[in-house]
Amino acid sequence: GLVPNMDTFMFRFESIGKRLRRQSKMTNGKEHKHETIEEALRMVNTIFNDLENNGMMDNVSSNVIRQYVSFLCEINDLDTATSVVIENEKTIKDNRTYYRVAMEHAIRGNLDTALQIGGQMMTEYLPSLYHKVDSMEQRCVHLGKVAGLTNDYGFDDDDDDDDVHDGVEDVADEYEAHENNHAGDDDDDDK
Repeated sequence: GLVPNMDTFMFRFESIGKRLRRQSKMTNGKEHKHETIEEALRMVNTIFNDLENNGMMDNVSSNVIRQYVSFLCEINDLDTATSVVIENEKTIKDNRTYYRVAMEHAIRGNLDTALQIGGQMMTEYLPSLYHKVDSMEQRCVHLGKVAGLTNDYGFDDDDDDDDVHDGVEDVADEYEAHENNHAGDDDDDDK
């Protein structure tokens, strides 16, 4: 009969990721999406069992790792995706895997981690990653200035935007709290 090889498992991971993306676009409710993710996790578990049963677990290819990491990013399990990348650094042969994890970190405001993965693990310079990190830093600076935040987030009093920030979500939360605290101020002026 047919014997699966690494490409078989890579395509299986890829198809799960594509199916998950398609279904998540079609579903609106959290429960339905949760069920979709649980089903995908069961399929991934089956793939790992098949890899183990075929004696291939110790020689997982870079492509299989890339598809697995992409799946983990798709279900927002960035901690596991980062661990997989770090643990398999010697196996990963292309930058796409590192790039996916680094960009996910940049999007979530984990700028130091994004730069660490981008700088230490990737074998080539990818401007789009550094552009994303710069963009997130600028957003952080802008939100901080609008909210009137100071040194709690590393902002200084000069007008340059060269401060490094690794707390975009904290700044956004602080800005939102600031806006909520002053939401009624404009209404009082109209009276």
